[in-house]
Amino acid sequence: MKLISIGEVLSKPNENPQTWFYLPPDIVDWNLNTQGIFSLDSSDFPPDYDDFLPKQAKENGWIETLD
Repeated sequence: MKLISIGEVLSKPNENPQTWFYLPPDIVDWNLNTQGIFSLDSSDFPPDYDDFLPKQAKENGWIETLD
């Protein structure tokens, strides 16, 4: 999935996937230009897999925010 700003997510809610939206862990710095990424659909993976998570969540501690 590609990076997308919070502003884009909020301005086009009907175009967003029905998965978690991940953002960098520095919450105090978030603004409408902050880039985030949607995960893949976890239901497409076995329960013990985390391959649906974006690499930013696995490697940089990005946190899930919207579902």
